[in-house]
Amino acid sequence: MNRLYGLALVVAGALALSACVAAPQINPPVLELEEQPPSVTNIKMTNGAGETLYDGPRPSSGNITANPTPEQLDGKMTIVRTYDDGSKKEQTLTYEAGKPIKMGYSEATGEYYVDKTPPIVMPKFYGGFRPSYEFRNRDGTPIIRREDNNDNVLGIIKGDNDSSNPSFKGNIGFVLNRPFFGLAEKWGLELAGSYYNAKSTTNIPMLSNPGRLGIPAPFTGGGVAIVGGDFSNVNYKSNYWSWQIEPRLRKSYSVGELFGKPLRMNSYIGFQYGEDEDDEDLDFDVPTFPLQVRSQVKLDNWYYGPEFGFYDSWEWCPRVHLTAGAFAKLYVNNLSASRSTSLAGLVNNSEQDSLSETTVTMGGGVNLGLHYKFTNYLTARIGYEYERADNTPYLDWDQTHGGVSLKTQASDINRIYIGAKLKY
Repeated sequence: MNRLYGLALVVAGALALSACVAAPQINPPVLELEEQPPSVTNIKMTNGAGETLYDGPRPSSGNITANPTPEQLDGKMTIVRTYDDGSKKEQTLTYEAGKPIKMGYSEATGEYYVDKTPPIVMPKFYGGFRPSYEFRNRDGTPIIRREDNNDNVLGIIKGDNDSSNPSFKGNIGFVLNRPFFGLAEKWGLELAGSYYNAKSTTNIPMLSNPGRLGIPAPFTGGGVAIVGGDFSNVNYKSNYWSWQIEPRLRKSYSVGELFGKPLRMNSYIGFQYGEDEDDEDLDFDVPTFPLQVRSQVKLDNWYYGPEFGFYDSWEWCPRVHLTAGAFAKLYVNNLSASRSTSLAGLVNNSEQDSLSETTVTMGGGVNLGLHYKFTNYLTARIGYEYERADNTPYLDWDQTHGGVSLKTQASDINRIYIGAKLKY
């Protein structure tokens, strides 16, 4: 027992002594912060002429896109980076003028470089709308003639076919800035369409003592002759319309400079398909007999053929372009006509007939315009266009013997137009 007690005292004393010894200190690690390099706050890109192609903050994606014109891609690119500490870094790159440029950025050197990898070129789509006010001159239709001893023949009443009405034209298409099947850059496909409608009316309340009058009609001899008696309630109506669609292959290219400003050529070759139709109605009374005359004529031309056109665009001043162009068309005209005439009263008779013919004619015109480029995506247009359309159907009535044939005639068309083109 005394031994166990003594051992306990020794252990207790050792523990007490160890508790009085100070524990060793462990120093915390030192945290050192590295100084971060300045960050880019703005990037400005200019071409060799000093024109700004991009000026703004660095996008969060790191990808900068711009839409310069081919003229602005002059083979030189200067890039100025501005940092948050106020410093700037400038770099100049060279590349092939007139070609789209794709740049990359090297983390190792901290520099931009021209990426020689051919870029993926996507087509640029566009749509345009060009309403106009149209003055269309079609030859007046002789509908009643006067005969003097069967020798002197004169058309005394003609339907007034001069018209001035709104017309509409629109187009959609795409442009691809990449060679394709032998086509150089800046080519595309387009679909254009147009529509025009005009109505005319001639009203004559009374023709007193008109003498011997002839009216073309599908009767033996080519018409009907009326001798004596006044004509009353003479009404002539014409409803004319024209439409066409035009698929085209377009091409745009530079042709140099004019007075130091870029000059570009825009040309197309295409195919046209459309219709010209004129429905005519003539009604009048001869109260002396009495007699009522009713006549209807329907003229129709379904046409098709190739077409070619171009216009030059000259940069008069920034955003403003003057344009001048011309076009030519070949028409294959499939003509048809139907006539019906009825007499009611003293004489009761009605006849009808139909005619058909195929002709080949030419047409064309010129235009002048002014384009204002609001943005790279929106352009406004205003201009004037003259067209000679040699595909208007008409009945050629021989005033001597009353014979009739189906032909085409030329119409002079003057258009004043406005419009807009949207790229997307």
